[in-house]
This record gives sequence, structure tokens and C-alpha cells, in this order.
Amino acid sequence: MALFNFKSLFTGEIPEMSSELRNAMDIIHMSRYAIALTGAGISVKSGIPDFRGPQGIWKQLDINAFFRKNIKDYEKVWSEISKFMKTIKKASPNDAHKSLAFLERMGYIKSIVTQNIDDLHQKAGSQNVIEFHGNFKKLKCENCNSSYNINNTKIGKSFPPRCPNCGEILFPEIALFGDEIKQSIIEKVTNEVNWADVLIIIGTSATVYPASEIPQLMKEKGAYIIEINIEPTYLTDEISDVFVRCQADIALNKLSKGLNAIL
Repeated sequence: MALFNFKSLFTGEIPEMSSELRNAMDIIHMSRYAIALTGAGISVKSGIPDFRGPQGIWKQLDINAFFRKNIKDYEKVWSEISKFMKTIKKASPNDAHKSLAFLERMGYIKSIVTQNIDDLHQKAGSQNVIEFHGNFKKLKCENCNSSYNINNTKIGKSFPPRCPNCGEILFPEIALFGDEIKQSIIEKVTNEVNWADVLIIIGTSATVYPASEIPQLMKEKGAYIIEINIEPTYLTDEISDVFVRCQADIALNKLSKGLNAIL
């Protein structure tokens, strides 16, 4: 994977920033092990709508197609999934994704826990990404449990795609409503939470389980909580130590520039 030329993003000078953003920068600079929790808001600038906004995904797609109990209606499920996949395929990482990847390379961010399935963190160059809800890169057979890369030529061009092994319908390895998150993922996230002393929440209100537990667990252990959202959430008054009311791409770009200048 080709990495972005991060040096072109930075001037070596600390940019002008709000007091909240400066506080966030100081906390990250002094941190031992900072992790990020990201949601749909971080990818809006990449052309992927959030889920519940006025122009959100659930205004464009039939949410019922994303419930596990409805998966037998595979033609409808795949019709809606394919629309979402086309949106994601057209998207590219924005400055928020790139800045987090840069912060990881600098040693400030140790891992990213994301609720997104768009693969944009990895495309931006981030290495340690834990995906709660999977992604569209692999397809799985519900019948024989065979798994295939989505570009595997054995799958062919049938729609919906069928399993080369048993002939049943393949589905993306994403978490649908009603699914339990894989235990291996829970264990990875738990390990990161145990190590971390700073949590940066970006583009999410973290109301969906199990991501919703992370801010509370971090708060209980005495970690600093930095929230970057365009609007206040329930976290703002109850959990967050620093609330940066700003677009993720702008805030993270400034944070990266500032931390790069004082490294």
C-alpha cells in the first residue's frame, strides 16, 4: 500500500487554534498511550453520509435490509448493500484519516477503534485499526462458512454472488443489526482500553454497543477523554474532559501540525 506524502501537509509551525484544541494537543503530547474511537462523522468529508442525519444513509437505504433476521430476502439485502458499496468504493481518505495515520507514524496514536466499514483508515496508511463492524473486503458463505476476497475470480460475476464451494449466497463480512461482535474483536479492544491513558473520540456520539462502553470504561480508569464533534453529544457534559466543536478534518489537521512542530 502506497503511503501518503505526509510531509507536504506540515510546515513545522504550530497553527492558530482554539484553547480547547490546544488543550487536546497538550494532553496528546503528554500521553503514554493514546487511542482513537471513530464513527461515521469522520468520513463525511470523503463523500460517505452519516447514518442518521437529514441526508444520512438511512434516508437513502432501507434499514430493514441490514437486519440479520431479514437476510433470507437476499435479493433485497444485496440490492441495498450494493448501493452502499458503490458509495464507499468512490470514497477516498480525507485529512482526518490522513492526520490520524500521521499521528500513528509519529508514535502518538497507538491504535484506532472504528465503527466504520469503509476501510478509509487503512487506505490513509493507519496500521493498527480495529474494526468493530467489519468491512466489505471479504465475502462469507452463511452455509459452509467459506470466506473469499471480494475480488476473487472464483466468485464470478453473478448477482448476488454465490459461493464457489456450495453455491449458496455470499454476504459481506460486516456486522448486521442483531449480530454479536466477534469475541476476538472485543478482546483486542479491551486490551487497548486497558493500556490507554487518552481516548480521542472523533465523529461519533458512541451510543451503539459495544463502542458505547469504551468512553465510560476509560473515564472510570482515570484516562483523559477528548471529543471532536461538530455538535455536542451526551458525552460532552458527562464524559469528555475536552470538547472540540469542529469538523474532524480541520481539527485533526491542526493537531497533527502542532504535534509535528513540537515533537
